[in-house]
Amino acid sequence: MIMIIFVSLIGNIYCQAIGTISCFTLDQITCENSGYCYWKNSQCLSLQCHLVNNLAACRSGGALENLCKQVSYTPPQFIASCCNIAYTAQKIYLYRFLSDLSEEDKAQTQASIIQLSSEQPSVQAMDKLFQLDFLSSSQAQLCAILDLYIKQAAILIGKYSHPYYLERAIYESLQNVRDDLYSDSLQRSSTICKILELIDIYYQRLNTYSEKYYTVYNFVNFNHIHLKYLGFQFQQQIFLSWETYPENGFFELTVIYPQIFGIQNAVSPIFMIQITNEINLKYKIKWAKTTLNTVQLMKIDLVKMIFYEVEFQQACSNGYCNVIVSGSGNFLFVDPTISNNCPDILDLTLCILAKCTISGVSCI
Repeated sequence: MIMIIFVSLIGNIYCQAIGTISCFTLDQITCENSGYCYWKNSQCLSLQCHLVNNLAACRSGGALENLCKQVSYTPPQFIASCCNIAYTAQKIYLYRFLSDLSEEDKAQTQASIIQLSSEQPSVQAMDKLFQLDFLSSSQAQLCAILDLYIKQAAILIGKYSHPYYLERAIYESLQNVRDDLYSDSLQRSSTICKILELIDIYYQRLNTYSEKYYTVYNFVNFNHIHLKYLGFQFQQQIFLSWETYPENGFFELTVIYPQIFGIQNAVSPIFMIQITNEINLKYKIKWAKTTLNTVQLMKIDLVKMIFYEVEFQQACSNGYCNVIVSGSGNFLFVDPTISNNCPDILDLTLCILAKCTISGVSCI
């Protein structure tokens, strides 16, 4: 009994010590197992606060106490973590979803990818897809999983597929892209292209599932409504309405927080609008303005991460901005006085999410 207590005590002291040791002094194995550091380019570096699993590192005396603080409360569907000391609370776009897969499913993911790559679309193959681990996969594995989902599109849009599993695939893919510390912007673009294909498949499934559907997953949210309803609103942030429509179809709104891509000048979410059958619908966007600064409506290419000016004229007054728009597009409101160039990014978390590099306390 004394020996057990002694070993336990030594183990606790060791774990505490690990949380207090600077990442830069750790060897690769200790670094990768620390829960607050990661190994890259032969160096041990500090994790971004929201990725820290060893919460002791964020507390007083911890290795990251000058950068991070422990989040006092984390909703049960998310992993408990830390946040930047400059934040008053964890940002909604930085929470990490818990996986609902078993450890066995996670361990079998690579083998399952190989097996499914040779199988034809079927309900049985679809069921196996739902056991693949998005969250822990490398970018190469993630792309392979997304390719398998795209291959199974004909089954996924059918009656045997529940929308939840496609929603989970989308938000877990975006979380993986957000938190990946090893891929560059070109690799991210390739992955996002596949995620956008998956979003298209998802809305095709909703076309036969429900005339009116809405669900929220924090940094990505989904809205789907038949055009006959002539409008809807999302969480009092945006109101969309139209008076007529040339033919039956659906209005699809995906709301994505742009900060997951390191976008600094956004003052609204990205409103990813798709209208079925390529209907050139004319509609009104009414956005609840969240800043006193001048704002500008822009379009964004989510693959290339390039902004484009729009031809639509906005009018802002009494806390709202109104603009008449036609057709599909990815829209967001930005502060035109703020730059997204790497040297101008002030938040070092956004710096990493933008695929820039941290040098000291600056983004380059």
